[in-house]
Amino acid sequence: MASKTTRAPPGSTRTRNGNIDGLRLIAAIGVISLHVGQYHELPPVAGDVIRSSFRWCVPFFFMLTGYYLFDPQEAKWRITIEKLAMPLRAFVVASLVFFPVLAATSGADGITLTTMVGGTYHHLWYLTALIFALLAVYTFQSGLALKLLWIFSALIVFSYVGISYFHVFTRGGYEAVIPIRDLSGIPAVLIGGWLRGVRRLESAAPLLFGIGLTVTVIEGLALSALGVRPANVQLFIGTLPLAAGLLGLAISAKDITPYWMSELGRRESLGIYLYHPLAILVAASVVSGDLRIERYDAPGLSVWILASILTIAGVLLLRIRLPRVRTALDGVR
Repeated sequence: MASKTTRAPPGSTRTRNGNIDGLRLIAAIGVISLHVGQYHELPPVAGDVIRSSFRWCVPFFFMLTGYYLFDPQEAKWRITIEKLAMPLRAFVVASLVFFPVLAATSGADGITLTTMVGGTYHHLWYLTALIFALLAVYTFQSGLALKLLWIFSALIVFSYVGISYFHVFTRGGYEAVIPIRDLSGIPAVLIGGWLRGVRRLESAAPLLFGIGLTVTVIEGLALSALGVRPANVQLFIGTLPLAAGLLGLAISAKDITPYWMSELGRRESLGIYLYHPLAILVAASVVSGDLRIERYDAPGLSVWILASILTIAGVLLLRIRLPRVRTALDGVR
């Protein structure tokens, strides 16, 4: 399925899909809303809607990687050493950047082998999960091995949803959420590659989106009726079809994304994802007027808006003033 290309300024020869890159920017800002935490100034249902509405964002990033790396003409994955090295370099650099934050917030007790291997800040799991996913797809990319990987991926999804629900209802079992979450990139990357080969994506994408949205809404309403917070669910049953549907719509629909937005998403979405926690800490202090306050205690909506602005401004300033540093932060040599 060939994606429709973006409109570009006069004189530009850019042929990327602007919808996809614009959606990358939305997803990056959506991730910030998840990591802000609580929205104490809003009614509980409003905070739940905000956080639940953006659970598709991280799966979307995995799917997008799969979409770009799968070659439907040759039915093979274009996964190279460099494709693996980029997230690894980004992980190492980001872990070094966030090490002082870890030391300041957790002290010596927080500096463990787990944090050194899994990342010095909680959101860096995405990069290790991406590396695991790419290694798995590269190793089991054809024939019976690929079919087995799809079966394993289905088990990952069912387990992730089940453990997530178990944690929400019992407030226990979170230690099991972490390892299964780290494997969740595998099914999402596979789905992204599958989308690349769908012939009638313009028909399939709205169906996926509709199913995903409907199921997610039903899940949220059911959980609320049972007296638990939908926002605490790590993966809804409808999350993956919703993310796949959004990506499919971006691929197959007419390009309606402004050029500036698509360029911002293309160039800066990874930097926004990786370094937004620093902006959240700053924004929480500014909004609350208290340098000692934890980010979860500040008004969430104001923190989300300010942190988004600060993160985007920060990565753009680095791109202009220190371009080599900026590219190094993304793992680019």
